[in-house]
Amino acid sequence: MPPAEFAVLEAIAVQQNTSVGELIRLAVRERYLSGHEQRRAAADALIGLGLPALSVDQLEGLITIARTEGLR
Repeated sequence: MPPAEFAVLEAIAVQQNTSVGELIRLAVRERYLSGHEQRRAAADALIGLGLPALSVDQLEGLITIARTEGLR
């Protein structure tokens, strides 16, 4: 990590009365370790709808139609 970035983290850590390590652990948890179950449940719910598989061209066509009809 560049010294300038570390210095910013040190300043934030002091302001929040914590350590740089704790800031990094929190960032990792928020970015990579949280919400996995929620995203999986959402994906499963979409799959469960039984919608037909559409090609990219078909999807683009439907989006264009929706926009031109004011259905944004």
